[in-house]
Amino acid sequence: MCDPGTISGLSLGGQAAGAIVAAMGAANGSNAAKQSYEYQAAVERNNAAIAEFQAQDALNRGAQDVVNSRLKYGAVKGTQRARLAASGVDVTEGSAKNILDDTQYISDVDAATLTDNALRAAWGFRVQAATATSNSEMLSTRAAAESPGTAVLTSLLGSGRTVADSWYRYSKAANTGGGGTDLSLYNQFQP
Repeated sequence: MCDPGTISGLSLGGQAAGAIVAAMGAANGSNAAKQSYEYQAAVERNNAAIAEFQAQDALNRGAQDVVNSRLKYGAVKGTQRARLAASGVDVTEGSAKNILDDTQYISDVDAATLTDNALRAAWGFRVQAATATSNSEMLSTRAAAESPGTAVLTSLLGSGRTVADSWYRYSKAANTGGGGTDLSLYNQFQP
């Protein structure tokens, strides 16, 4: 059977080994967190780029919609002018001019609405891009702040206190022949 000194030594060794394993776990956890933050930051940067592309696309589609609208109303106005002129009506004055002016007004309002809608859509995408960029920067900062070395040090400091306390009690017991450590229960089972 083992004597109390051997048991205490083994206990100290186990505690020290546990502290090392815990420190390695802390380092691995910190590395994993760092990589996760870096990955998430990259995803957010991609999201920002996609949102900016969507904003540009909304503006381009809006501009094309305005061109299409102008062409449509231009054709309507041309048809109106041709029919009025074919009927012998002077298109530069009176009701005929009012009809053509109204068509132009509706064309202008439609173009302005299409432009406004495109600008609003682009603004929404740019807000998404700004949010994604902000998130990316925050995650990059968190990744940079993640330190496996600090995690190891913190873990060893926490575990080291426990090992040091056990070592102190063991040393005190070994140097004083028991030093206040009650070994009576252990001694009962010795041959």
